[in-house]
This record gives sequence, C-alpha cells and structure tokens, in this order.
Amino acid sequence: MGKGYVDLTPERRAAEAERARLLKSPRRQAEQDRMRLIGERLGHQLRKPELPPPTPQEPTPAQPKRGRKRSLTPEQIEEGIRILRNKPKMSVKAARQTLREAGIEGEDGPLYRLIIRSAYRGMSK
Repeated sequence: MGKGYVDLTPERRAAEAERARLLKSPRRQAEQDRMRLIGERLGHQLRKPELPPPTPQEPTPAQPKRGRKRSLTPEQIEEGIRILRNKPKMSVKAARQTLREAGIEGEDGPLYRLIIRSAYRGMSK
C-alpha cells in the first residue's frame, strides 16, 4: 500500500467503501478490512454506538392465569371420581344425583366432563 491510500479524500473513501460493499467475490472481507485499516490510519476510528447503561429490571409480577376458572376444585374432582368408581356403573343422570348427594355441587356439564367421563373411562359396561 502506497502513500496514495493514506491521502484519500472523504469522497474517495466513500466510493471505495461502496465498491467494497458491492463486491461479491471471496475477497470481500479482505477489502472491508483494508478499508477499515485505511480509516484507522487517518485517525477516523470506527465508533461503536453508545448505549445507555442497562437499568436493573424489577421482577415482573406473575401474570394472572388466563382462561376460564374451573367450577370444581381438583379435590372435588378426585373425590367424585373415587365415589363413582366405588359404585356400580349408572346412568349420567343418576351419577349426577349421587355426586350432589355427596356434596359436590356443580353444573351438569362440568360434572359430566370433569368427573363422570373420567370415572367411567376405561370401565367395561
């Protein structure tokens, strides 16, 4: 590299940088390194962007659970399944009545979905 590289004008440096950027050969990285060195020799150190110091982040509060709340607690579900498995298989209407007599209150749908279907799954007729 001769003295001509050191005396580049800003316009010429920009043109050389653009040429290096558009260069699509395996020498592209070498060209970019050469241009960086030229700029450093001229005293134009490439700056890194200054970022503000990271602020300490406060712990985020736990997000509320999404979705619909179950009308029956897990304890009620387990107890209902245990009750129905200890009795002979019965109709859905009779099973709901048995669960209500045992103190497990709920709508017909949740009682069927959460307890009755789970209790009778896998049982033979």
